[in-house]
Amino acid sequence: MEMLADGFANIIYYKFSRCMFPRNWNVQTDLYENIQLHHFSDASSKGYGTVSYLRVVDEKGEVHCTFWFAKARFAPLKTVSIPRLELMAATLAVQVDKFIRAELHTLKCDSVFWTDSLSVLVMINNVNKRFPVFVANRLAKIEQASVPAQWRFIESPSHVADHVSRGWTASELITNDSWFEGP
Repeated sequence: MEMLADGFANIIYYKFSRCMFPRNWNVQTDLYENIQLHHFSDASSKGYGTVSYLRVVDEKGEVHCTFWFAKARFAPLKTVSIPRLELMAATLAVQVDKFIRAELHTLKCDSVFWTDSLSVLVMINNVNKRFPVFVANRLAKIEQASVPAQWRFIESPSHVADHVSRGWTASELITNDSWFEGP
């Protein structure tokens, strides 16, 4: 639902499949080579968030990517630097991964985390430096739920979590195929 300038709501309807596997695919008989959860996190001065996709590679080598979960939060009222907001988004991504894994306890899959923030990747890979309490607490949560090898860099133009942090409207999201199919 979008709010129009005159204060009335414009309702937007969009239907998409909630099945995590591709259509015409029998989970009991079809084989899969690899199943992964991909989590993209991003932040801006407006907010931060994460979006998750399930990536399945079948026995023929065909890749199927499905939108799975998204979560966005407003930036705090107190001004926080962009690197710290990016770290908060990365923390949210590991929390979402933990939540999804708890729900999919029977599905064996790997997790991959994506960010366009080099400062977050440096902090996650740094084992020698002591950080301020704010940073150290978030890094501890990230370290409990992931390992540095799971974290990857993605260029901003192909980063789907930009939609979460920039505050896209519903009509902008439903016209963007990369939001539902992944990058």
